[in-house]
Amino acid sequence: MTRLGRTNLDVFKLGLGGIPLIKLTPAEAREVIRASLDGGINFADTAEGYGDSEGKLSHALQGDRGKFIIASKSPCRDAAGMENAINQSLTRLRTDYIDLYQVHTLKTAEQLDKVFAPGGAMEALKKARTAGKIRYIGVTGHRPSMLVQAIKTGEFDTVMPPINVVDREAEEELMQLAKEMDIGIIAMKPVCGGTLDDPALGIRFCLNSPADSVLVGMKSVAEVEANLKTFREFRPLSHLEEDELLENASQLGNTFCRR
Repeated sequence: MTRLGRTNLDVFKLGLGGIPLIKLTPAEAREVIRASLDGGINFADTAEGYGDSEGKLSHALQGDRGKFIIASKSPCRDAAGMENAINQSLTRLRTDYIDLYQVHTLKTAEQLDKVFAPGGAMEALKKARTAGKIRYIGVTGHRPSMLVQAIKTGEFDTVMPPINVVDREAEEELMQLAKEMDIGIIAMKPVCGGTLDDPALGIRFCLNSPADSVLVGMKSVAEVEANLKTFREFRPLSHLEEDELLENASQLGNTFCRR
């Protein structure tokens, strides 16, 4: 287990990404989630924008809510919208609290200003935290330079950037600053949106980073088992494997989903 920054939540180094659950039937999603739980994974990230992911997660965790740390998120920038989003997530997740609720896909300084302005989303997030509806507040985005500005406010407990062999910007300042501020780092897109020829190499690349948790989207029990095997047998990339990964990455360009 790894301490997720100042949240003091103990999370498994591998986390379950919620997007692939959209394409699964409820029964298939339950198999993936239960296999993750059985394998030691105790952290799942979802969002109001991930289709029925929240509902499938709640269905699979019936009776075991306390064994899982759940994160969700919303792109709402105003208080009214964020308050409604949190309440809707609570309903879909069939829970009375969400461990981590995040400002989703922060892109610009104007959006950050709106979040913190009077009547902005941060008001609703703090209100929900005081009411016990959420425990911690995070921020996500694909632009690490913008996330740096966000965490400098001191109001976020976690930050979620893309961390992979193509998206290297988070290495420049964001991760070091987050560690200095004791902000939990959650890595997304470790396998470049599923485009790497060998996903295990991408996961190992991320596991060797300062990230506290590496989110991996998994759509079958076989994928869960393979990724858990990669984690349990983790070793740093050899020079040959690193060259292979970089060669694969050089052919990807910006074609995978990251913006």
